[in-house]
Amino acid sequence: LADHVALHCKASTYGEYERSIDLFINPKLGSHRILDITRADVVGVHQSMRHIPYQANRTLGVLSVMFTTAHTWGVRTDGVNPCWKVKRYKEEKRERYLNADELARLGKVLNNANDEPEAANCIRLLLLTGCRLSEIQTLKWANVDYDAGMLRLPDSKTGAKLVPIGEAAIEVLKRIPEVGDNPYVIPGRLEGQHLTDMQKPWRRLRKRAGLDGLRIHDLRH
Repeated sequence: LADHVALHCKASTYGEYERSIDLFINPKLGSHRILDITRADVVGVHQSMRHIPYQANRTLGVLSVMFTTAHTWGVRTDGVNPCWKVKRYKEEKRERYLNADELARLGKVLNNANDEPEAANCIRLLLLTGCRLSEIQTLKWANVDYDAGMLRLPDSKTGAKLVPIGEAAIEVLKRIPEVGDNPYVIPGRLEGQHLTDMQKPWRRLRKRAGLDGLRIHDLRH
């Protein structure tokens, strides 16, 4: 993480790698010597996650990068990446749309989310802009152009881009208070940082709205 991912990947990618390592890889393989890990071990990890195929495939990808890097660094020298030829699960493309009733229920919950206003504002902006979660989490006030009705994102997943925003999104942005010297629209708990964990507050808020199973990504639709 420190010597490869942090140097060569985006911060959002770092978070994805860290999550896969902490939750899925270390518990299964953390006690193994890297030279002893076989394809059967990797298949075992992958199959143990078959109920979450998307995460299983992402974790397999992280493992593959880890072993490729291990060969580059000379800490595994047999020329074998045990992730090679492990068949990935088929991923069904899911498109979930909220109907008017569901949107109303979610809106009511957000309006009463006094215990986590940052998360509520993040969700509002996801609904109103179509941005990715990472784009809203890392959105800075300097990127908001009210006059042009634009978010000027310098480093999205697809590179720098402009996101047109309507009056509703502008109203939400103008209601969000700026916090001291924090440059981020959605501030985190640490001084000067943005909100990093949206999964836990999202699960709490969607449960209150009776929307169990709805993903944050679905809000873009």
